[in-house]
Amino acid sequence: KRDDLLDIHGLSGNKARKYLKLLLETSETSNNHHTHKNLDHCHHLVSYGGIQSNSMLALSQIARNNQHYKFTYFVKRIPKFLSNPVGNYQRALQNGMEAIELESTRYEDMASGKDVEMIMRENSIDASTVNFIEQGGVSQEAEFGLQTLAQEIVEYISHIHSSSSQSPCSDHKVGWVIFIASGTGTSAFYLNKAIQTLQKCADGKKMNHFPIKVIAIPCVG
Repeated sequence: KRDDLLDIHGLSGNKARKYLKLLLETSETSNNHHTHKNLDHCHHLVSYGGIQSNSMLALSQIARNNQHYKFTYFVKRIPKFLSNPVGNYQRALQNGMEAIELESTRYEDMASGKDVEMIMRENSIDASTVNFIEQGGVSQEAEFGLQTLAQEIVEYISHIHSSSSQSPCSDHKVGWVIFIASGTGTSAFYLNKAIQTLQKCADGKKMNHFPIKVIAIPCVG
């Protein structure tokens, strides 16, 4: 499954899946020149995390795709060597991201969910206009995009089983194993949940003959 080859409004990989709902909502806003009912006053994306985060870059791209949105990202102290930005940090800045440094204690407050609105006010951000995204996109909204991935995987496996008696899993005791890169574990959790739900559906009884297991590979740091 080559999700690295995806191009959904400039996003690829599991971030395209994790932020699919947000992508569609912001795209709808841009295309129709009015805001989505769930984002009728939220045109400011705010998040926090590492200075070279893939999630940071993805959110900056989403905001760039819609001229009505802006993106602010809170970080701990920015290293001196990044006075000349490189990598994801450089690309996110080019997309229009505003990076704000926080003292370690205030950053930890935000990460723990403490004083989030106060921290935003301290940095001249109107919380009433904000769609706040947890570090790494840890949100139930990520479930939407992972459900589409699960559907694609199950349909692919079903096609293999129906078109070839010599499928890699013709031995039903073996089943299929899906490996997925995992930072926060959000994508792996919702992918596994969606696959298990599909396997239990009445319309998917044939899937009982080829069990599917999801294994998360930690990719942090």
